[in-house]
Amino acid sequence: GTMPLATGLALIDALATPQIQLKWPNDLVIDGRKLCGILAEAVSLGDQPAVVIGLGLNTSLTKEELPVPHATSLHLEGIPYERNELAVRVLNALHHRLTQWETNDLALMPDYRAVSATIGQNVRVILPNDTELLGTAEGVADDGRLQVRDQTGTLHELTAGDVTHLRLQ
Repeated sequence: GTMPLATGLALIDALATPQIQLKWPNDLVIDGRKLCGILAEAVSLGDQPAVVIGLGLNTSLTKEELPVPHATSLHLEGIPYERNELAVRVLNALHHRLTQWETNDLALMPDYRAVSATIGQNVRVILPNDTELLGTAEGVADDGRLQVRDQTGTLHELTAGDVTHLRLQ
């Protein structure tokens, strides 16, 4: 549950741009626009577990090339980068944050929470069984679960779901 969060945090480190935040569980966003998506998939859960992590960082896309209207790119945001240097920074940051993950470094989750765009937001979560949960994202647990308090006051801890940040009218 925390490996994609560590990956997102590594990208935040590599990009070193204060306005970039993490939307639980697997997106980098700037002002609500998606800059990067992350997917971690277990390929083996046996004696030697293995996970493949994929990420798609929008670098040079123009407005016309964006896959969805709520996406953005480093180019569109005016964030300078050089591809080779960025690749090196991403790989070094991944090494650092995944080493933290592997060693259960206690700083990892507080660092994640500090750059979370989701904590404190009113959210709609579409759960894996296609039910909807409305509430306020109160936190992210140390094991990566999103903590959402619904309108009745019940706290839900979620391991998966499609989260939309809601704006109050």
